[in-house]
Amino acid sequence: MSEWDEVFEEPPRVDRYLETPGLNWSTLKLMDQSPLALQDALAHGRGDTEWMLLGRAIHCYALERSEFHDRYAVAPHFGDGRTKAAKKAKTAFLNDASGREVVSHQHWITVQACGEALAKHKVARKLLEGKREHIATWTHSGTGIACKGRMDVVGERVVDLKSTGLQSERLIFSDAASRLYYGQGAWYHDGATTAGLIRPNAPLPANVWVQTCRPYDVLCAEMEEETYLAGLRLYERLLAEYQGCMATDWWPGMAPELKSWRLPVWARETS
Repeated sequence: MSEWDEVFEEPPRVDRYLETPGLNWSTLKLMDQSPLALQDALAHGRGDTEWMLLGRAIHCYALERSEFHDRYAVAPHFGDGRTKAAKKAKTAFLNDASGREVVSHQHWITVQACGEALAKHKVARKLLEGKREHIATWTHSGTGIACKGRMDVVGERVVDLKSTGLQSERLIFSDAASRLYYGQGAWYHDGATTAGLIRPNAPLPANVWVQTCRPYDVLCAEMEEETYLAGLRLYERLLAEYQGCMATDWWPGMAPELKSWRLPVWARETS
């Protein structure tokens, strides 16, 4: 356990977006795990981690820099933290930081490096122009469900900023697929279109990734039509399942019935 673990256990501050009615993507995507996972998150929250805090800090520094020090307290270096002087300094710092999220000294170095990398990247700098951290609300036409999204950037298209520790384009795209970012992109694109934030024939969404480790490289990518359509099918399926669970008040786990267990291809080939 690090010296900051007790800080990371505190939930992020309540903001206007959390209080805005509507189903957001972060909640809906849990349906892909199971309805039970979604219901559990709604009842008990999803917790917070050191890396989630780092990601939020990078977002704030890159997109809303003027607000950074109002929302985050940057910890000085306390050495090994074992001396009386270090413990006293830490206590004084935490008292002064009340109401703000704490960014460790090492993470502050990372946040600044990511911000500098994004500012130097010509394509990223252009993509990140527009309305930032924009809250949109809309009603899904097929289900009548109230939806919402906080979009990192809305310009001529929707752009999402991601931080990553991965070191290659191949790994980043593979990770993006496993994290259902294509569903998120389609959700934001269609929501922004329905809300009138972008024109109906606007360019498809783009993502900007910045590495949280050296060399702090940047990857910018726009969705292909096939990727968008896959994301559209994904969120439409999840919405239909969510609507069914709401109607029946039945939130099953991942396997309410007996399943067949078959080895994946790679395991069969190595056996």
